[in-house]
Parts: sequence; C-alpha cells; structure tokens
Amino acid sequence: MKFIVNKNKIFETVRVCNSITDNLNSSPNFLGTLIETENSKLKFTSSNGLISIKSIIEKDENLNIINNGKVLLKTKTLFNVLSKLKKSMINFERIDNSVLKIKTDYFDSNINILDEEKYPNINFNFNGWKEIELPSIVFKKTITKIKHAANLNKEKINIMSGVCFISNKENKTLEVVATDSYKLAFYKFESSLDDFKFVIGIDLIDLFADILEHDKNVKIYISDNNVIFKIKEFLIASKTIDGEFPNISRILTLPKTKKAIISKKTLLDALERGMVFSPMDKKAAAKLIFNSEKIEISFNSVELGNSKEEIPCKSNVENSIEILLNATFLISLLKVFDNDEICIEFEDGLRPVTLIDEKEKNFMQILIPIRN
Repeated sequence: MKFIVNKNKIFETVRVCNSITDNLNSSPNFLGTLIETENSKLKFTSSNGLISIKSIIEKDENLNIINNGKVLLKTKTLFNVLSKLKKSMINFERIDNSVLKIKTDYFDSNINILDEEKYPNINFNFNGWKEIELPSIVFKKTITKIKHAANLNKEKINIMSGVCFISNKENKTLEVVATDSYKLAFYKFESSLDDFKFVIGIDLIDLFADILEHDKNVKIYISDNNVIFKIKEFLIASKTIDGEFPNISRILTLPKTKKAIISKKTLLDALERGMVFSPMDKKAAAKLIFNSEKIEISFNSVELGNSKEEIPCKSNVENSIEILLNATFLISLLKVFDNDEICIEFEDGLRPVTLIDEKEKNFMQILIPIRN
C-alpha cells in the first residue's frame, strides 16, 4: 500500500477516529484504525465496540493513490504523529508486514502495524433500512440545549442515558427529549417526516459536535435497534438504546398557574454566590421563595453557614410560595437559554417547575423540586 496525501485532507478524519477509540477496551484491535486504499478512494475505519466510524475520501489533487492495500495502526500513535506535522504532503507506504513509513520532506518515521486480518468486520451496509433526513439545526439544538438533561452517569447506563427522537407525522412534529427523571429538556420542531422513535447515547451526540456542519442535512438509516448516520464523508454506526423511554406527555401538561419573569443572569449570579455554602459532596439545595415582585434565594449548611439574597421579578404570585430546588441542576438548565428573560412556571412548592424562554416557546425545561 502506498499513497501521498495532504495533511489537511485526512487530519479531521484521524482526529475523529481518535476521539472514539476506547483505550480501556480489552481487545487491542479496537485501539486501531484500519486504513484501506482502493482505486480512487482512501478509507478509514475505527471503532470502540459501541460506536463505529467509516470515512471515505475521494481522490483529487491532494490525494494520489499509488498502490492499493490496507494497514491497521494504533489510532493514538497515528493521530499524535500527524498532529505534530506541518501542513504539507505526506507519504504513506507499507513496508513488508511490520511497519508503515510516514515521510515528508523534513520528517521520516516507521509506525509498527497491527494484524489487520484480526480487525472486526464492521457492517456499514444500510440497504433496505428506513431513511430519514434531518436539518442540521435539529442536531445543533440537541447538542447545545438538550443533552445536559440526560443521565450522564456512565456507571448506570439505561434508557435515560441518551436523547430520544420522536416523529409524529399526523401532528407534523419532531420532538427531541432528554431526562434523568430529576430534570427534563424538550424541544419541538415542525416536521413532515414519517413516524419513528429512537434513543441514542450521549457519546454519539457529543461526536456530532465534532463533525457537524450547520449548513448540511444529516441522513439517518434505521433498522431494528441499529442506526447509521451519514454526515459529510462520515458513516457513523451505533446501536440505539434498548428500553421504553418515559412518557413525558403528562408532565408537560400539568397545571402551572403561577408565573415569574426573571433575568437569567441575575438568578445565575445569585445561585452561584449561594453555592459557596453548599458542601461539594452533598446535594446543593436552594430555597426559592416567590413573591409578587421579588424572589428570595437562600442556602443553608450546618458545616459552612448560610446566605440569603433577594432578586427582582415580575410575578402573579399573591401569597408567598416556597420551592426547594437542586441548585446545580437549576444552574445547568438556565445556562442553555439564549436570551436573558426567562419565565418560571409552577403550581405550588411540590409539583414540577417549568422554565421557558418566551422568545423560543418550542423549547422548555422542567425541574423536579426537592422534597424535605
């Protein structure tokens, strides 16, 4: 195998392959990236056993394929070498069955190779699968506004460890939801897509942030519990998360007759000051007392002391209502809003609290109060 390529042509692909490589995986083959040359194409395949990536790069003036072949290299070593090279043409040549020579005008190296015959056969064939095409804005919103509400504890993987996509053709909606049962983020888009529902893991959502271009659509192929995404030159294969995602319709329609309009920045600043009085190893509880023109925010810790602060609001609350909320969760919800004016809706001190940006009403977040 021998080819010459401009570093810019392949570096993003190698970086993405490196980002998913699982260095803790017991199989040494999952530490590698398979590189193949075939006529006018250069192919990269990498996997961590859960997420698999294939990138196909077409021949042009920045890629000259001299001999076909394949080689399996440790991904981290390949990435580290390329990241230190200047932007220039790079020669790749397999020498016997032991090394891959990587050479430029000023640099010469030999990387030990792995046995490519032992590399798992990863199937990227989606013929006959259900095809969906989504605008990139759906994934942008998912990445920036939804994923933080999912269960991020990798030691307790379940159906809530991912983001759920629900398409309803009759209602002409596409809903994107994440929840860990304590907090929830929900985004609704107008859509004419056929009915479907699937849940994908947060690691996969994070990967999209690396390669997504906002001006291009994303193609999705679904079959049973498998899904393949086509983004730019990448095919990304993964299993969907098994299980029944919680039915959130009830919590979305709970009565919420009380409203308070607040400044996101003002509330965030007050919460972060009060967090000083919350031990790091314990749940940070913030007591919010809503009145018609102000919110009183207090923290109390036997070990550290206490704080109290008042911030202005516009509210229809006539008699004071006290709500105890997880301050860490509340801060995480507030930070993803784009605008400063936020509406907090609630019924009493025990039922869920809803946060809405009045300028983006198709996005809402919900937080469950702490019960004493």
